[in-house]
Amino acid sequence: FEEVADFVQSAIDGYNVCLFSYGQTGSGKTHTMQGCGNADMRGIIPRAVELILDSLKGRSGWDFTLEASFLEIYNEELKDLLVAVPNTPWDSASTNNSTDGSDSRKALKNTNDKNKLSIKKNTDGRTYVKHLRHVPIDTTNATSGMATLENVMTCAARSRSVAFTHMNATSSRSHSVFSLHIRGTNLENGLVARGTLNLCDLAGSERLDRSNHDLSTPEGMARLK
Repeated sequence: FEEVADFVQSAIDGYNVCLFSYGQTGSGKTHTMQGCGNADMRGIIPRAVELILDSLKGRSGWDFTLEASFLEIYNEELKDLLVAVPNTPWDSASTNNSTDGSDSRKALKNTNDKNKLSIKKNTDGRTYVKHLRHVPIDTTNATSGMATLENVMTCAARSRSVAFTHMNATSSRSHSVFSLHIRGTNLENGLVARGTLNLCDLAGSERLDRSNHDLSTPEGMARLK
């Protein structure tokens, strides 16, 4: 983690940072990103969020907000991995916010045309995923913030598409993108800094003859595109 810590810190300063985990099925990509437990086996995602929460303590004169999102790219479609998290807001750039949670309940069906995820640009020219929900991370209490992150990661792991291959019994057959959206406001002059930390776990890159990927269906062929 020490090798990427400086990149993580850059997101606080308003930069958009993206790190990829790439390799064959079974090589440890998902474990590298998410890890397990609360000790040395933690992955980059919890370590990065913990580092950011710790760094924010020393930023006097600034007010920061953190929001986490987790999406999957599977068969060329976007899927929100946090649809099971209750009472979480839509992306702030979306115009479909609701205060009673009705939009969140409707989002449980990503195939619904009205709530289907799509990549857009807002009036500031910033790219966002419409209807992708963001989960607030507490910046005032690190313990509470990390507990929320753990729930986010657990929900995403349960929602992600996996399948059996000859190289891994529970192979991730998709790309996943964890994003931490950081917004800092200078309390003296009102200056706003926005940065995003994107941590991507790519699908396995092995040869077909090693994974025995099923090409007998249209869906199987489509995933090769």
